[in-house]
Amino acid sequence: MKTINTLTRYIIIFVFIFCFSLKGNTQTYLYEDFESGEKPAGWSYIKYGTTADWQFLDGGYSSTGVPGTGHPPYAKEGYYNAMFQLESFGGEKVKFVTHQ
Repeated sequence: MKTINTLTRYIIIFVFIFCFSLKGNTQTYLYEDFESGEKPAGWSYIKYGTTADWQFLDGGYSSTGVPGTGHPPYAKEGYYNAMFQLESFGGEKVKFVTHQ
């Protein structure tokens, strides 16, 4: 059986401690829920070549309209997430921005 030298042990311990300490040092710079089912106060749309708006759905776009068949099937938290879906070749887009 091969033994691990002291330097290798220290490296393994350092990597182990470093990996588990990453979760505790994270910051949330922006958090918004969309549970009202409509555009939150202070948010706006910047539209480029379309009149489409973002939608607030439980999950993603589904061509069938059956709950749970979209991608993603459901919102990560709560009941609503913000989603933009437009089928076009014209390059239209809508930015959804906050002024915080």
